[in-house]
Amino acid sequence: MMNFRNKRIIQIVTILLMISIIIAGCNLKTHTVLKSDYHTDTKVTDKYFDNLNITRSEYETVYPSEYMGKMEIGSMGPTDPIYHGAIFISDMEAERLMQDYEWEKDTSALPDLGEVNKSVTWGGEWYVSKAFNQDVFKLGHDEDIRFNGKDTIIFSFGTY
Repeated sequence: MMNFRNKRIIQIVTILLMISIIIAGCNLKTHTVLKSDYHTDTKVTDKYFDNLNITRSEYETVYPSEYMGKMEIGSMGPTDPIYHGAIFISDMEAERLMQDYEWEKDTSALPDLGEVNKSVTWGGEWYVSKAFNQDVFKLGHDEDIRFNGKDTIIFSFGTY
């Protein structure tokens, strides 16, 4: 049977232990870890891009997660991924897009496409069109969509 003194010591030790854990937790830095899945189907591109004759696509689904030390403290989850990748279209579709939309040359840095075939971003000029994004892209926000005027459209967007 425990006496009052022993109970008091256990309470004090427990409180000190909790304070130590809190202080240690405050000293841990948070960092983001990107988990991704690579795909070569047209499931996502068909879902988010309208009126586009896609011959093939490749993309990554990226899920950013916040960690404090080794403990996950937040994740965008499976409902809020970031997608980035490339859509490949026929020459005929490229001609249609060049005729149907006004395109502006874009010289800014290209988005990071992760594991997507890096050859689609090598050299050449890239173009953007607000009208194209409004007509074709279903979400209409937070996107980076570019067309090389020939056969490739690259994209990076979040669904959050």
